Amino acid sequence: MADRNVQIVRRYFDAIMRSVDSYGKSPGSSVNSMQAGGLDGDVRHVIDHLHADVRWRNLLGLVFEGKRDCARAVDELMEASRYYSVRLHEVIDLGGNRVLAVQEVGMRGQRSGGAAALKVFSVLTLREGLIIEAAEYLNRAQALEAVGLAG
Repeated sequence: MADRNVQIVRRYFDAIMRSVDSYGKSPGSSVNSMQAGGLDGDVRHVIDHLHADVRWRNLLGLVFEGKRDCARAVDELMEASRYYSVRLHEVIDLGGNRVLAVQEVGMRGQRSGGAAALKVFSVLTLREGLIIEAAEYLNRAQALEAVGLAG
């Protein structure tokens, strides 16, 4: 099961990286596409990895619940960015259907033009092969402490 969860999360982030790249070439609302039933392959692949009751807490502490709310949050992030990238560094099984994904995120603000790059430590919880919860942290110690493991 552990290897399976790690592979699911790797495929999920592969789809995220492809969809972010696609968005840069052809911007469009994921929410509108979901409503129209016309998600492109990569975005659909990302959404298909999410449980219907998914809950995502981002680095700012904002919480999004359900596929549609998560897609809306990503739309807002992409619209606010002139450039956005995600690069997966590692995926670690934490046991108990939890996985730690370490990624590097780069972005440039649409209006400000300001650039930022940071590592994000995401703890993902899976249920029935789907991501039911994701929580983002600024460092490994915070992420591990959040799930009761020593940093």
